[in-house]
Amino acid sequence: MKLPDSQQQQRIENIIHSRFFDRTNIYNVYKWLENFSDEEMNDAIDVMEHIMYFRESDLINMLEKVFKSLFGGIDIDKSLIYIMPLGEPGKSGDAMMYCAHKVLHNKILKAKDSFRFINYAEEVDIQLCENKDNAYVVLLDDIIGSGGSFSDYIKNNTGKPKTDLLPIINNGHIGMKLIAPVILESGKNRIAKEYPSIEILCEETYNKAFEKGKSVFGWYKPLLRLRQFCYKYGKLLEPKNPLGWNNSQALVVFDHATPNNTLPIVWSNKYVKSMKRNWFPLFPRSYNVVGSRAYSDRTENNRWVSMLIGALFKDKLSTMNFEERHQILKKYFTKDNYNIVLLLRMMMSKEPNFRIANALAITSDDLDALYEAGVGFYWDENHRIKDDVRTAYEEVKKQISLERTRASWKHPKYSDDRHYMYTPETFRGLT
Repeated sequence: MKLPDSQQQQRIENIIHSRFFDRTNIYNVYKWLENFSDEEMNDAIDVMEHIMYFRESDLINMLEKVFKSLFGGIDIDKSLIYIMPLGEPGKSGDAMMYCAHKVLHNKILKAKDSFRFINYAEEVDIQLCENKDNAYVVLLDDIIGSGGSFSDYIKNNTGKPKTDLLPIINNGHIGMKLIAPVILESGKNRIAKEYPSIEILCEETYNKAFEKGKSVFGWYKPLLRLRQFCYKYGKLLEPKNPLGWNNSQALVVFDHATPNNTLPIVWSNKYVKSMKRNWFPLFPRSYNVVGSRAYSDRTENNRWVSMLIGALFKDKLSTMNFEERHQILKKYFTKDNYNIVLLLRMMMSKEPNFRIANALAITSDDLDALYEAGVGFYWDENHRIKDDVRTAYEEVKKQISLERTRASWKHPKYSDDRHYMYTPETFRGLT
């Protein structure tokens, strides 16, 4: 792969920081760019430059605005509001349920017993709803693309007592709401046509990436070039859906997942026969790939635990005897502390709770308990990292970076791809 020039390098760094909020690193971006020919590097960067990355905080803020607008003018005590994920439990709707919990239990909205979180349609008490002044069933999902998945879910579950939504949709007293942070205009129009009683709520609707006259890529010539570029590789990865599920042509990535509505060149890890290797995803959709990347962080954590404790206690360790040092190591080399240090590292990288829980293989409740365990030593009650811990972290980070650099000097033939990346001239001491 040809190394990016200084202008391309600057674009890449700006995208990582301003569009992706440092959720990936330059190493992963370079590996992704290796999927393409050298002549297509600018096209790949153009696509990357238009990906919309939604953080956990973005989803929570969106839900807060929608919920305030929806429920702000009604008497909550005389209302009944069911909130449920769209689709099967464990799917993307669950991530939105997590965000809804955060919103409805904060100090602003003060959620009461009127709000009920459910997983299946059968949990909606229709008779009880009809005795209330206001009754709503709110469906949550992260993205509505073509609208086909929504329509299929309704039709495939019709007549099934546990999951049939039609009796609720057709009940004139119950207000059915559909909320998603990303809704494509084509999907919204389809649902509105097939199920006019459902109110679709979102801050903004989006168009397909290559929709003529509405594309984020501008006028027709660059639009056509980039469409052909994405289609060529998309056909290798997902022959039936080269531009995303049902031709959604989305450019969306969430903290918790990358939807299959998004262009496959962004998320696929399929084996490409002509390349004789697997496609390297920019934001993997496969949990196996996500897990393997998280594993690389976990395997390095033992070193972080010892070095971080050393940095935090460096002024005291020199005056301690062997037994005192042993007691400190015994206290901090525990499973809980191992996880707390990994949590600290992910907090410093501004990773969302979705990803932290996945990396640690724990539930959200376990994560809350882990946060609580770190209060006082690592951070305060509002999870603000203490200054001495932040300083120790940066010290260890620099030390590890220095060790890697020295290792590469001693054993250059074992260096990985990161040592062959483009380095700005300033950092090579040339300017």
